[in-house]
This record gives sequence, C-alpha cells and structure tokens, in this order.
Amino acid sequence: MPAFFMLRMTSLISGDQTIVFVSITITSYFRLNAITIILLEWIFMKEKKVFFIIFFLLCLIQTHFLWLVYAYPYIGAVITPDNNGSWVVSDFEKLGKGKALGIEIGDIVEKINGEELQKHQQWRLWNNIEQAEQIEVKRDGEYVQIHIPKSATLYANDLGAFIIEVLSFFLATFLYVKAKQSQSAKYLILVFFTIGLEFMVLGASSRGDIWGKYLITTVIVIVPVAFLHFLITFFNERAPVVFPKRILHVLYGLAGIGAVLRIVYFSEKHAHTYYEYSNYTVIPLFLVGIISNIYFLFQAYRQLRTNLYMRSLIKSILYSLIICFFPFSFLSLLPMLIFNKELVSAFYTSWFILILPLSFAYFILSKKLYDIDLYLRRVLFTMLVSTLPSLLTVGFILFVYQHSITWIEVTFIFIIVLVIFSIFAYSMEYFATRLEKVMFPRKYFLQQSLKKISKALGTVSNFNALKEIILNDIVNTLEIHGGAIVFVETDGIQVITAGNIDEQEVCRMLEKGVNEDDRYTAFKINENEEYKSFLVLTGKKSNTYLGMEDRQWIHLIITYLSASLENVYLLRKLTLKMYELMANIPNSEATEEFVWLRKTMFEIQEKERMRIAMDLHDTTMQDLFLLKRRLHPILQRFPHMTDEYGQLTTILTHIDLINENLRQNCFELNPYLLQKAGLIGSIQKLVDVESAYCEFQLEFQGNCSAHIELLDVERKKHLFRVVQELLNNAKKHSHAENVRICLSEDGGCIELSYEDDGVGFELLQKEGSLNKRVASRSGIGLDQMQGRVLLMDGDFAIHTNTGQGVRIEIRIPFLEGMIA
Repeated sequence: MPAFFMLRMTSLISGDQTIVFVSITITSYFRLNAITIILLEWIFMKEKKVFFIIFFLLCLIQTHFLWLVYAYPYIGAVITPDNNGSWVVSDFEKLGKGKALGIEIGDIVEKINGEELQKHQQWRLWNNIEQAEQIEVKRDGEYVQIHIPKSATLYANDLGAFIIEVLSFFLATFLYVKAKQSQSAKYLILVFFTIGLEFMVLGASSRGDIWGKYLITTVIVIVPVAFLHFLITFFNERAPVVFPKRILHVLYGLAGIGAVLRIVYFSEKHAHTYYEYSNYTVIPLFLVGIISNIYFLFQAYRQLRTNLYMRSLIKSILYSLIICFFPFSFLSLLPMLIFNKELVSAFYTSWFILILPLSFAYFILSKKLYDIDLYLRRVLFTMLVSTLPSLLTVGFILFVYQHSITWIEVTFIFIIVLVIFSIFAYSMEYFATRLEKVMFPRKYFLQQSLKKISKALGTVSNFNALKEIILNDIVNTLEIHGGAIVFVETDGIQVITAGNIDEQEVCRMLEKGVNEDDRYTAFKINENEEYKSFLVLTGKKSNTYLGMEDRQWIHLIITYLSASLENVYLLRKLTLKMYELMANIPNSEATEEFVWLRKTMFEIQEKERMRIAMDLHDTTMQDLFLLKRRLHPILQRFPHMTDEYGQLTTILTHIDLINENLRQNCFELNPYLLQKAGLIGSIQKLVDVESAYCEFQLEFQGNCSAHIELLDVERKKHLFRVVQELLNNAKKHSHAENVRICLSEDGGCIELSYEDDGVGFELLQKEGSLNKRVASRSGIGLDQMQGRVLLMDGDFAIHTNTGQGVRIEIRIPFLEGMIA
C-alpha cells in the first residue's frame, strides 16, 4: 500500500494521472480511516518512543519555521491581474506589513529578487510575493525598487502565535506527566498538540511555506475530530454513551484523504489551483466536525439526563464548546467561505479554541465542576454593563476618524473594546477583594469587626454578657459616643449600655415609640408577643452621619444579634422556669431525680464560684502584689513633698483598695471562714463589710447556741448564700432606710428572718402554702433562696406589698443537719 501511494504521488507531482490517483484514493477510504485509528492507538501504546520521535521532529520543524518568521516579514499583499495582463497590488491582508514596507495599492509588480515575477517560487505556487528580499514595482510610470529588510523583527501576531503554541505544547506535556494513566487524557493531549501545531505553522503558512500551508490546512480539520474522539473516551470512562462510532471513522477518513490530496501543494503546476479551492473543503469539514461534537453532546444528554452530575457536566461542556468555537466559525470561517473575506481575523478568533481543552484539563485534573451557569450569567451581565461605555468609546473614535474608517473596522473595534471593558468589569471583583484593605479601608475594617463579633456571639449565654462581648466592639468600630441594647418585656425594660449614653433617656424614647431623634437612633432587633429588643446608638464622635457602609454593617450585626438574643431569651426563660420549679416543690413532694437535680445545680454553682475565687486570688491579686512591690523602689527615689511622690502614693493606695475589694469578692465567692470563724462569724464579717457601703442602716442579730456550728459545711454554705442574696436584693431593689437580719434557734429549728422598710412589691397568691411574686429579672434571686431552703427541707414565707416593705421568714429543721 505505501509503495502504491508513493507511485501515484509521483505521477501527481509530475502532472499525470491526477484523476486516477483521486479515484484510487477514494476507493481506499475505508482502509485509510481504519489505519488512522490503529495509528493513534499504536502511538499511545508506544507512547515513550513515539514521544521522543515527535519531539525531535517538532524541534526540526520549529527551527525551520522560526527562522522563516524571523527572517521574512509577512507582506500580505493581494495581487490581481488587470486588463493589460499585469499583476497589480489591489489590497493588503489585515495582518500584512506590505504597506509599512513601502508597497502601495496600484503598484504593478515587475520583478522579485531581480527576476521576472513568474520565476519567483512563491508566485508560481500561490500567486503571492512572500519571502521576497527586493521587489521592483511600476508606480505612476516609474520603476521603484523596494527593499524588504531581512531583519530580525518579530511582529505582535507572530509573537502571539508563538505564545499560544508554547502554552498548548506545555499543557500537552503537563497532562502527559500528570494524567497519562487516563485514556481520555491522552486524546486531550492530541487536541492540545494539534492546536499547538496549528499556531506553530501559522507564521510560516502566511509567508508561503509549502509545509506550513500543508500542515495548517490538514491540522485544522483534525482538531474537532480529535476532540470528538476525546469526548467519546471521556464519557465512556464515566458513563458510557451509545454513539455511532462510524461518524468518528468517517471524519478521520475524510481528514486522511484530505491530507493525502494536499500533497498536490508540492506541485508548482497544480498548487495554486488546488489551494484556491481548499476553503470549500477544509472549512465544511471543520464545521461538520463541530456539528458532530454537538450531536454527541445531545445524545449524551438524552441518555444521561437523569444523572445530575453528568447533566451538569454535559451542560458545562456544551457552553464551553459554543464559547470557544462560535467566534472562529461564525466570524472567520463562514464569512471566508461565503464572502471570501474574514469578518474578524482567524488569528484572533482561533484563540478562543483553547477554552475548551483548558476546561477539560481542569475536569481531568481536579475531578470537579465549576458552576458554568453562574460564570456565564456573570460574563453576560458584565458585557451588558460594558455595552454603554463601549458604545461611547467607539462613538468618539468614529467622530474623530469618520472619514478614514470603515464600518467593518468600527464593528471590530467595538468588539475589541467590549471585550476589554468586560474583562475589566469581570476582574474588578477579584481585584476589589484582593485590594479591599487599600481601596476600601472602611469596608475592610467593618468586615473584620463583623467576623470578630459574629464569632463572639457564639459564646453569649446571658443578656449582661452582651456588653463585654458585643456592645463595646460596636461602639469602638462605629466610633460613636455610646450604644445600648434594650430588652423590653411586659413587666419592664432591661438596658445594657457602653460608652457615653443616658440609659433613662433611652428608656423614655422607646416608651414613646420613637425610633430616631437628634441624639439617638434605635434599630429594631426582634419583636414578638413576649418581648421587643432594640440596638440604640448615639451619633459619631466626628459629628458626621452614619454612612451607607456603616448602616449596612449595622443591619448585618442586627441579623446576627436577632438569633443570639432569641437564644438568650429562651435560655433565660428556661432558667426562670427551672428556678420556679426548684422554688415551689418541697423535697417531700418531689421525686428522687428532681431532688438530685436541685442539689446538683447548687453544687455546680458553688464549684464555679470557688474556681473564680481561686483564679482571682492566684492571678489578679498576685499581679497587683507584684506591681506594688515594683513601685515601692521607684517611690523612694522622689522627695516626699514632690508631685510625683504624691501621685505614686495615691496609686499604691488605690492598688491596696483594689486588692481589698478583690479579697472581699473572693470571700463572697468562697466563704472560707465558714470552717474557721463559723457561720455566725462569717455572716457578721459579711454584714460589717456591707455596712460600710450600703445606703441603709444594717443590723444583724445572731441569737444561736453553739449547736448551730455543728451543721455540716454544705448547710452552712446554703444559709450564708441566702443571707448574701437577701443583702444583694436589699441593695438593688429595696430603697429601704433600715434592714434587719436575725438568725436564731427555736424548738429544734433554725430561724432566719429578714425585714426592711423599703418599697416592697406585689405578690400573686398561688395554690399551696407558698407565696410567689411575679417572675421577672429580679425574681431569680428569690427563687434561688427558696430552692436552697426547700433543699434543706425548710419553709420559706414572704410577706410584702407595694410600699409596705418586705418581711421574709425561713425555718429549717435543726436536728437533721447536726453532725453526729
């Protein structure tokens, strides 16, 4: 078979038996397409040896083509005969440099390189004047010598083609190294290889090189066929698609026949005639290959549409196929086929072809899909946004150059400008994100603060914790005077504040239903039947309005706060219900589990108090002591009567005061004196300390025998905590002038009584022997006291009314708690 083809090839080159050769080639078609498939499979089986052979041949061909591009500029002059039989320059190709080299339209070409025009090889082959060093033309009746510099000048289009070539070959090599175990990857390597080869021969083909023209017209037909072969293999590796492979064989066969027939390019006698009509075979074959790819995708979609992953994959491939082949097919090839003139140069539109194999390289290497719908919507939107500035830009260019620009050039300029503006608009999000800290420092700072606050919100478990965790950050971030979070319930308003803000004025504003005035702005966080919550902010320290970014940030914070406050409210509601249960069911009526739960809750509280007291004693108090020791030597350096000495003395005195307060806090958290000074002594110490700070007269009477000190430590702690809570409620709520606490023994019971002449509160009578006040924020303390009393099997009675003060009586069985 090879000998036969060589014989017929020789006869063709010599100009004889052309029809016989063509007929024999067509009859050998079925053998040829089979040979093509087998050849590809053999290449991939012997891939290492073939790889080095192909690499060596590519180096040789590349050297030849690079030298050609490097040595000769692309003239691109269109030569047509006139009525006198002379050959006249009638036009220039868009990328041609003939005009810049001194050739003018209307020049009559007489000689090339000092010889008659008909003796120039490029003229005999293609009827062009490429690879010329000197051209003699007749211009206005005079002969003009034009010297074409054989210079080392690389033009932008040559450099661009070389970059794409290198990129294609690099991607082919990269896939070979990274994914050579995949059969589909091997055919994708073939796609990259053919694209790279296409751009490699582009410069040589435009300069009239025989091998360049042969390869470019052959390879362009192979690109869609190789891609179809890849698609079939790619899907068979994932979900087989029933597809007539005969189409693939037909396409390979037609590409093979075309490759054999194009050997006629090497015949000077027939080259020009055959090349002139090659567009009518090459372009249709290329378009048939594209249609075959689309047909395969529709078949794949019809068969695999129930598979969500495969459906998304097919959609992504189809979009990519349209994006990469539409410009090349409809802006370059079809206009060339119909009008014999490109609308946009194929050099530019062919760049889009890289999109598809790049997408599949991504599929193979990452095994993931990108959201093609999302990206396509973004691209279309950015193009829509860019249309107006593109029209304005092109309108300005048209106004300036209205007499020297064609509508085809205007259209081309509009497309280029639209693409540039679209790329710029599309990339703005990326650059804005990367450079946000520099471009939008305020927005960046607010986003960082939002991340910090949203993370801190996860640790909020009670309403008061919002100040330290959230509210201070809000005030500092917005640079305002102060802020408040307001919780409005049916029985009152609870407010936490940070910075400089009037709590009472905020409450009055919300009671009137005002959301904004000259000083404050209230943002609603939550609203339901049980409560409302607001974020109230003052004006900025700079005396400026809250900007749009600030308000957007506030609304985002409110979104986070809404869920957090809802959780805090539910937690507090559940806690209140639990304490109510603890405070209303005596041990005798409760189940074992309930008694155990009540006891465990108080034990957990005591452990937490003890932990906090130890942390304060071992860290903060020790740090203050160390600070005081370091300040003493500094104090001695100053004379006693100087201002510095007085300031340091004041600081040391203040440190002592802080240390004393911390020591008292530690005692209240962990009453260690219960074991040393006993219950009466510990309560007396507590009363002595509170008497120095409270606004009322405090009296304590301990009329107990030594038997009370025989109680176990647990019961002593419960009694001490009850007294603590009584004093705390008196300081916070009573507004009393006189408070009296009495601890005594009576008939085998311990009696603890409390009495004040304060404002009192209203109670609701409930079934049973216990009185209970309306549950609210201040009710937790009373519930805890009552729960502790019930845990010791005692009785708790409270007598009060609005304006009548408060009287509490507690009786606890004595003998049950004595140590044996």
